Amino acid sequence: MAILGAGERRRRTVGTTGVAMRVEEPGRDRGVRERSTREPAPAGSDHAPAAFSPRHLHALQRSVGNRAVTAMLAGQQDRQDSQDHRPQPVQRAAEANAARVMAAPVPETDPEAHDHEHEHDHANAQGHRHGDGGRHSPSAEVAVQRAVGFEFEAQWNVRRMEENSEEVRDQRAHDRERLIDAKILEIFLRPSSPYHSRLTADERRQVAEDGGAALRAEWFGGDGLLREQGVARLAALDVTDDTRQGLITSLMARDEVTEAPLPGENLGKGRVDGLVVKGTDFDLTADASPSGGSNLEWITDPLTSVAQVGTVMDQVTAMAGYLDGRKDDTFIPSEDIRAGGGTPEPRLRIYPDGNPLSFAPQATFGAKLERLPTLIDYLGDRAPMSRLERVPVLGAGRVEGRRQAAKDLSGKGLGDLPAALAGARGAVAALLPRLGFEAQGGEANALTGLVTHLAAYLMQGQAVQAGGNAKTIAGALMSRTDFARGFGLLSQRLKDRFQENPDQFTGLVLSAAHLEGTGEQPVFGAQVERGLANDRTRTTVTLTRAQWLSGLVSGHDLLKNWQHLGETERSMVDQDSAEAVHKSLGALGDQQNLVGPQGDQEAIVTELRRMQDNVRTDQLRPLAVAVFKLVERLNADRTLKYGKRR
Repeated sequence: MAILGAGERRRRTVGTTGVAMRVEEPGRDRGVRERSTREPAPAGSDHAPAAFSPRHLHALQRSVGNRAVTAMLAGQQDRQDSQDHRPQPVQRAAEANAARVMAAPVPETDPEAHDHEHEHDHANAQGHRHGDGGRHSPSAEVAVQRAVGFEFEAQWNVRRMEENSEEVRDQRAHDRERLIDAKILEIFLRPSSPYHSRLTADERRQVAEDGGAALRAEWFGGDGLLREQGVARLAALDVTDDTRQGLITSLMARDEVTEAPLPGENLGKGRVDGLVVKGTDFDLTADASPSGGSNLEWITDPLTSVAQVGTVMDQVTAMAGYLDGRKDDTFIPSEDIRAGGGTPEPRLRIYPDGNPLSFAPQATFGAKLERLPTLIDYLGDRAPMSRLERVPVLGAGRVEGRRQAAKDLSGKGLGDLPAALAGARGAVAALLPRLGFEAQGGEANALTGLVTHLAAYLMQGQAVQAGGNAKTIAGALMSRTDFARGFGLLSQRLKDRFQENPDQFTGLVLSAAHLEGTGEQPVFGAQVERGLANDRTRTTVTLTRAQWLSGLVSGHDLLKNWQHLGETERSMVDQDSAEAVHKSLGALGDQQNLVGPQGDQEAIVTELRRMQDNVRTDQLRPLAVAVFKLVERLNADRTLKYGKRR
């Protein structure tokens, strides 16, 4: 992940990916928490809460006015009276209550800053602690934000120029055309191709008899390119320019040919080998394109405050906006890039494609295991998660915020995460009572979060298509911390129990993934590919589900690239197999990340990988700020809210 080295410029109190920061929360209403949808709802809870604090009534006043609030309170009181059979002067009491609370001026402070309802599971959150073992007093609580890093990949290409770059480009273009010619004639030889009928009857008969071996020997050389006879035969087939372009597009989609070469050399990947512009708390870099070339990618440092996010994103969007203004240029010399600050590397060229920059964002952040289910529910489950969401007027904004969050943070889908979460909840609830543990509470929530993530990996790994990228096993949510670290964050009682019986843990995860009895099957359901366009290698990863899961119990995550495995772990796997595992999976190893009210609760580092793409330059800043604030609430055990402001 691109933020691996970012922390070199920061204090290392929580490892290289971020710094915990405490922000005092004034004016917190500590007596009110939100009710989970899994709690019995009070009578009339589909309309309004039984009681509002002054702060809540002020919020209602701002939203809908005094009359609507009075009617809401009166309706609530009517329902309570009908249940208790105690006649009350309802309307008068409601009006008096509203008038008394609303007589004071409406607070001028940002309502966001005073909205501190807690999730239902906050009171029972495990909060695996670093240091003392007990939870601190609520009166001492502060919101702690673990740093959030962002990546914004865009479609334009960047190249490093050398003295002979133009000549080299011409030769590469010639070689690419020869490869395309061979690929097209090969398509005509396939009986399943709609173009096969263009061959002569005699040629089709030969293909039927020997699979096309004789014609291939005549038309193709040992290097797979066309001989003189093949060139002549392709020319006689009279392939039109439109047909040829359509076939090239298809070949590029299958990564059989690269994009048309540009002058210059590909850059490396990341903030060292791929550096384009060195900014303040961010860099413009190159990222390898799957179809060849180096795409632009903005990478931020781990950002630790809303103010820092705003400042960095102002710089990023200033730079991107400048580039957008030159989208019709043939190329943009790197030395021209001064907008947004930073120092450009020399002798680079950025190649626009005639369209504005279109971004594919990713976000990386720390989260406690027990909070992962809450995040997945928030992004995927449309049922109300809190009391306020059930209030028709006041809850409308929160429901809309959830819809927007689902679009922005999981626009390309959550994959198997919701199904894995449902399976994990059922499997954990069934197992823990048999082990003498409570089926609910922080201990169970942390186990549910870990099992959900593991089960999703297994489900997505089973569905990997032949030749797929090993990284696709992570789906929408990748764990950058390795899963052995995640297992280590469970309560000591649970760890002891599973270490006594590792098969029990393996069975739990397989059950959550609905893969019972399949422990001997490989983690990946098909061969995976590595390498870039036109230079790919397929490999069978031999690691089985049981090997992986039982290894976690003993402190070893074997689903990592060979480069990231320790000596003991390397003795447990096949090297060729491990080298095919993507380097991003579990790359941070057992690195410690601390979050929570006192900065002493352990978190795993996760990466949102299926965020909405095709994001415009002017949408980047609101998106980054909204994501940061959402993670801030997640880490503070507060009710999740999401909203973007220009």
